[in-house]
Amino acid sequence: MMTTFSTPFGRYRFLRMPFGISSASEVFQRTMDQLFAGYPFAVIVDDIIVGGRSVAEHDANLKIVLERAREVNLRLNPHKCKFRLDQVGYVGHIFTSEGPKADPSKTAAITDMPVPTDVTSLQRFLGMVSYLGKYIPNFSDIAAPLRKLTHKETAWCWFQQHQEAFDRLKSCLFSPPVLAYYDVREPITLTCDASCYGLGAACMQNGRPVAFASRILTETETRYAQIEKELLAVVFAYTKFKQYVYGKPIIVETDHQPLVTILKKPIHAAPARLQRMLLQLQSYDISLVYKKARLEELKKHTAEDETLQILSAVIQQGWPTRQTQLQPAIGSFFPYRDELTVEDGIVMKGHKAVIPTSLHPPTTGTHLQSSARPAQLPLRRSAATCQMKEPFERQLAS
Repeated sequence: MMTTFSTPFGRYRFLRMPFGISSASEVFQRTMDQLFAGYPFAVIVDDIIVGGRSVAEHDANLKIVLERAREVNLRLNPHKCKFRLDQVGYVGHIFTSEGPKADPSKTAAITDMPVPTDVTSLQRFLGMVSYLGKYIPNFSDIAAPLRKLTHKETAWCWFQQHQEAFDRLKSCLFSPPVLAYYDVREPITLTCDASCYGLGAACMQNGRPVAFASRILTETETRYAQIEKELLAVVFAYTKFKQYVYGKPIIVETDHQPLVTILKKPIHAAPARLQRMLLQLQSYDISLVYKKARLEELKKHTAEDETLQILSAVIQQGWPTRQTQLQPAIGSFFPYRDELTVEDGIVMKGHKAVIPTSLHPPTTGTHLQSSARPAQLPLRRSAATCQMKEPFERQLAS
């Protein structure tokens, strides 16, 4: 009745959807969902996508959909219909037999974008990248230096850490991963993580990612204790992937072992802030497991890092008497030569590991990860770099 209008001859209303109605797309989507509820296809605005695991299944599903369209008197434009395609592109995504992936034409437009020169151009870049953020693991952490530049209280500048974050986001979209289609019959595993800047989560099935999700921490959340950030990451994962996990038993992987103990205790035994987060998880069937850090990954990246390999050779063979006798790539390590050792293929400074550049997120500063035993280093917060240049050498010496 919203389209009823008055005339001198009485009141009239449209029998068909007129042009110019702002809610037309929502009404059309709802009507299509109601007409084809339970049928083996998806309606995305005015597109009908029919699929199948095989050609026979595809043809059978197509026949069912066409018969239903005839029943409801829905007309299809034959010139716009395509059949038996290996992949279908839609709104920046390509649906293939292997899984959804980012549209190369869209990612090419992002990788060809010039370096931002002001806040407006930076916001344009971040907006385009955010649309494909589900293909980028730890997107919020990578984009953290760039997002700080969009704050009103931050003066515009463009330093090395901003360029590194800009280049890394481009490289992530240059060859984005192919995600897996969600299968309601398969078990789900959520992998959650928290850093100083943001939260990250991944929805996994059979070892393949269905979707990635991340967000930055608010100013208040950055002051949370680490265990609170870790539980906040779990809450964020369940909220983000609610349509996948609600009503199913879910395994949640975390590398923060104290969090497993907290969830086994009664809610009233936890601190107030953790209680509020635990109450949000009461409607889910959650099973939290501790996943140890993967030292093999750290060893692999150390072995592939040219600078750390040169440093390892010098440590094992002996240091020269003067810094000028070293290669420039490892010259900044000379002041700490008495503390550096090589343990099981990992370069150590006391109880701290030197993290290869390939595992170093684009953040400002350099630090080494502390651990009582080097064999239990959590890789997720490995934010050190093997390039120890000024002004970060003072931080290493602490």
